[in-house]
Amino acid sequence: MPISPIVPSRTTASSPSFPEEGLWAWRREPLSRRVSTSDRGKPKSGLASTSRTTFDTTSTRTKWLKRLFAFPSTFSAPSRTIRSRSSDFTKPSIPQPFPKPVSRGGGFKRRRHASCADRRSRMEPYFLWEKKGKRYFQLPPGWHVLRNLAIRCEEPTQSLDEMLEGSLTHPMGTPPLREMVKAGDRVLFLVDDLTRPTPKKQILTFLVHHLETAGIRPEQMRVLFALGTHRPLSESEVEEALGKGFMGKIPFSQHDPRSENLVPIGRLRTGAEVRIHPFVLEADFRIGIGSIVPHPFAGFGGGPKIIMPGVANYDAIREHHMTYLIDPESRSGRLDDNPCFEEILQVARKANLNFLVNTVYNGREEIKAVVSGDFEKAHRHGAALTLREIEVRIDQEADVTITSAFPYDEGPQIIKPLGPAVAMTRKGGTVILLASLRSGKLPELFLKAFDRVFELSKGDPGSLVCRHVEERRALVPEVSMDFNCALGHTLLYLTRVRVILVSRDIRREEAFRLGFGHAASLEEAMERVSRDQPRAQVNIVPAAGLIIPIS
Repeated sequence: MPISPIVPSRTTASSPSFPEEGLWAWRREPLSRRVSTSDRGKPKSGLASTSRTTFDTTSTRTKWLKRLFAFPSTFSAPSRTIRSRSSDFTKPSIPQPFPKPVSRGGGFKRRRHASCADRRSRMEPYFLWEKKGKRYFQLPPGWHVLRNLAIRCEEPTQSLDEMLEGSLTHPMGTPPLREMVKAGDRVLFLVDDLTRPTPKKQILTFLVHHLETAGIRPEQMRVLFALGTHRPLSESEVEEALGKGFMGKIPFSQHDPRSENLVPIGRLRTGAEVRIHPFVLEADFRIGIGSIVPHPFAGFGGGPKIIMPGVANYDAIREHHMTYLIDPESRSGRLDDNPCFEEILQVARKANLNFLVNTVYNGREEIKAVVSGDFEKAHRHGAALTLREIEVRIDQEADVTITSAFPYDEGPQIIKPLGPAVAMTRKGGTVILLASLRSGKLPELFLKAFDRVFELSKGDPGSLVCRHVEERRALVPEVSMDFNCALGHTLLYLTRVRVILVSRDIRREEAFRLGFGHAASLEEAMERVSRDQPRAQVNIVPAAGLIIPIS
């Protein structure tokens, strides 16, 4: 169903009330006038139709999914017996890996050559990235390294303030920021939450000072946390994100995707209505702040995602995410011809996102560049810079992939690095995932969601995911969509590989509830796998969340 333009609501009786402090008091001209006319930014065309037809979930998507994961009619990945209590599980049974072919011929010389390679691999110190730095380890005897993806990172040559100054003075596709804002403008900063590495405090402090030199006073500015369906930030987390001094200077709000005050701006291809936070439409100038990092099906984070799903309604986010969760054209690192990203762009254009400030990272999560200006041009440029460093070619699938969840350390976000790791591991292989959590524990709501889904799947999780995707239903409606996406992807990954979680923050029984094995250390995990696979081909990925594998 094509995207159809929507005339914004013209009613004023049901319009939400807004604070009347200072110059932030929103003007009460009709929404249609505010949305459809502007002396800057994008033309206010509706969510225009595209030539792309609606994706046929039954004939194409499900076939593609079955071909990729080849899940059987019964679930053979780590299984769990559900007892009378949902939290009481048996230890996962680990499927035996496929036997390695026996080499015939070559005799002594071939074995001697392999032995030398094994000795080099065993003596070589490898590492994974974590928040505290590098975690070094050595491989078991007999394991051979296919790829060690310790990416050579571009070192930052400037401080963040220097990058910001240069980028704001010479933005992409727009005049300098000082020339775009007017003295009486009400400026809205849209920022991401703590699931992203964006240095919000430093960027906002710089931008406020930059705008003050253009005649914009602090009382004309406001910060809106674009949470999507993520949980609200606590007071201490807001202080961590903004800084105590900033909190007392600039008012802030947090988006609620289930609020009745959200304002309609258009419809998705599926017909679902898109509603966004009213502050976005009420502002005179909107600045999106975020990070450009790989995203499992939107291509890259940052850019227009600060609007959709950042400040959109729950139903639209659910419809959008479940539509493209397993779409073969919607994948990490791809923006062109990505239907998931195309629809995000349409919503951001309609919301009139005026300016973008995004950070670009190297393979160690160090900021190597800042891109700003027109949100489409700046985001694409930043994505190209990112792809140049983190795209890696995989010519052969490994028996074992050893990786870290770095830089993700927030609840369901630790599932994201599994995507690249699974893509470079053969079916029936093993992924060893090192993970730590900022909060020190997994949300109980997240664990209970896994309990419920494993119970519903009845041994066939692949079919369960397919049914919910085709019907565009959340697997667990009571939890956020990032929880649901993590659930769906995990169920599919477990039809292909087994996962051993190495973590001091996640207990053994919690890992079992996720369908994973558990080890207290990398050495314990490798020793356990080497019992079954004494001569394994291994990929080592120091930070799977910061790479995009291609074949």
